[in-house]
Amino acid sequence: MEDSQCEPCKALDKNNTPTHWCVICEEALCLQCTEHHRVQKISRSHELLDINIKPTHINISDQRCSKHENLSFEYFCVDHDSLCCKECQVESHRSCQKIMSVDIASKGIKSSQSFIDAVELIEHVLMSINNLSYDTITLTESIEKEAQMIKDEIRKVKEEAISHIEYLENYFSRT
Repeated sequence: MEDSQCEPCKALDKNNTPTHWCVICEEALCLQCTEHHRVQKISRSHELLDINIKPTHINISDQRCSKHENLSFEYFCVDHDSLCCKECQVESHRSCQKIMSVDIASKGIKSSQSFIDAVELIEHVLMSINNLSYDTITLTESIEKEAQMIKDEIRKVKEEAISHIEYLENYFSRT
């Protein structure tokens, strides 16, 4: 959703910078429209947020069907585990046994076992990524230390070899 302009003002061909976001109406509001929004009976209980902390989630009701671009998703087909618009429901899901509205299908989703399992899986993956990141850093540091120890050992052997060659050279140059 475009939030570089106040949406009610934009509809009136005005160009005002938004200051707030209405969570219920899902639109950006300028200061003047925010004041009106707070006093009108129909919208005075709406949650208004600073425009800078506008939610970034995507509302399913804002999404449009890829086959029928002008129609929003209104139904969920349990048989096909997919969202569908009115036209898709008639064209492709007429014989499906379990079609329900998106509102009914999404009710209680956060307390469903599949949602809880998905959250746990995501937490596990995030923890695994953190562990892998830590292991990678630890291994890299270990390899760097070991490489430095090998370089030091090579330098030591080189110095001892040069010292021994110099000793032999001095020994045989006296004879």
